[in-house]
Amino acid sequence: LLKRKAARVLGPKGLLPAAKNEGTLADDADGLGALVAELKKGRVKLRTEPKRGVLHAPFGRLSFGEDKLLANLRSVMLALVAAKPEKAPKGKYFLAASLSSTMGPG
Repeated sequence: LLKRKAARVLGPKGLLPAAKNEGTLADDADGLGALVAELKKGRVKLRTEPKRGVLHAPFGRLSFGEDKLLANLRSVMLALVAAKPEKAPKGKYFLAASLSSTMGPG
């Protein structure tokens, strides 16, 4: 019912979220409030290329200062280390890292 009402308002404006974008739809009003709060905090979706072992993780914008960029990069790296599977081999978890702009060379 809530989805139908929102669809009538957001659909014609082209603002309706797609179900294929994981985590952009809520089933009830409580879930919607939590979703909006999480998105406002700056939730980031990580993309991976499992066959090549590549991870795409945005951690800042052009308008961010150097301190904020470093803090965000540090938090991304710490989150990756914390998410390391127990079955992962011992030793170095990161072999290399490369930073680039969104449309820049890797």
